[in-house]
Amino acid sequence: MSATIERMVRRRLVLEVCHGCADMQTMRTAVRFASMLDLGLHGLFIEDTSMLALAELQFVREIRLPTYEWRAIAADRMQAELRHAAAEARRMLNEVAAASGVPNAFEILRGEPGDMIAATLSADDVVVLATPANAGRRLATGFARLYEAVDQSPASVLLLPVGFAPRHGCIVALLSSADDPSLDPAVQIAVRAKEDLLQLLPQDGEYIVRDAEEHAVALGMTRLHVMARQLSALQAEDVLHALGHGRDQLIVVTRHACPAGEIVEASRIAATRGIPVLLVAPGQAGHAPSGGASRAKASTTAERGAAGSSAQS
Repeated sequence: MSATIERMVRRRLVLEVCHGCADMQTMRTAVRFASMLDLGLHGLFIEDTSMLALAELQFVREIRLPTYEWRAIAADRMQAELRHAAAEARRMLNEVAAASGVPNAFEILRGEPGDMIAATLSADDVVVLATPANAGRRLATGFARLYEAVDQSPASVLLLPVGFAPRHGCIVALLSSADDPSLDPAVQIAVRAKEDLLQLLPQDGEYIVRDAEEHAVALGMTRLHVMARQLSALQAEDVLHALGHGRDQLIVVTRHACPAGEIVEASRIAATRGIPVLLVAPGQAGHAPSGGASRAKASTTAERGAAGSSAQS
């Protein structure tokens, strides 16, 4: 069954549901961030062609539970299971998005996940990546390919610990300067979540702390709810040490602006603290809206094939 996208918001929170993001809790969290950042939610289901190719090999076997019987992998059954998984993910995403009024779309692609992600993301997107607590799993082939593709993309990245549930706590902005691009979305989220803002800055003088505070106040924070802490360096270890036993719910940092802004270091922070890390693409700073603009509800579904735009049901 072919389908076309009826309405697609230009700025999207892209949720790739095949690598740790297919549960309802993760989808609710994604919808919450999409709402706070004025983004549409774009579900992405990628049919991994390497898995499908594996099923075509006659010597490949799988063990079937509960009989523990070795059987050849049935390509038709794998295709049916993928269709079922995609339909279930779409249903869950539509249900969660409809409850919040966030416009959403769902797209099915077929190909190598890293290639598909690279071809899909734009500089206006924020892509969600699941961050397993286990370092070995983060280095597993599927996650590693996805991380590499996202790291090479121009998009912003939301690193979301597996199983994370939203909680109260300050919004942490890791700033390399007083006008760091990550300050705008950090303030926007803090204002809408009604939380304090903690600014982590390098030890380069009091004027940076002062200017960063004035910038945050100009963006809508009340001075009473802005805190600052200076760090000797902006490495992952420095950030983790500075946060200590405090209660926070999100860390925002500009991509590549400092060591902690690199995806590998940021994913370690997210996994260790158990909270999301938003890596802001420098070009997205100017997109942060000033208020709660109203959105028209939309729920659209698009399905594309591998090479072209041939759709599959």
